[in-house]
Amino acid sequence: MGRTLTEVKGSRSVHGNQIEVSYDIAFDATYVANGEPLTPRQVGLKTILTMDTPGTLPSGHSVYYDRANNRVKVLLVNTTVAEVGGGTNLSTVAARLKMTGW
Repeated sequence: MGRTLTEVKGSRSVHGNQIEVSYDIAFDATYVANGEPLTPRQVGLKTILTMDTPGTLPSGHSVYYDRANNRVKVLLVNTTVAEVGGGTNLSTVAARLKMTGW
């Protein structure tokens, strides 16, 4: 798998019928074309309603969640905004993702 997920200790909380949890995601040397798979089950949820991601990272990348396809995608933000290509080395890219779901 092309990324590592680590739950942020103490981040899981329940608000009514919704659960909020944060994960640190670290990518590796081989990015998967069209994004890294991330299902709700992998983060202890049945459904991911929202995912907050940081803005542009110091590396010039941005991370976003493609909910329709259950994938985390990495964009290169420079003069244009485009998803990085498959096989790209992203071993220096990491971000904190905050998810809400149930």
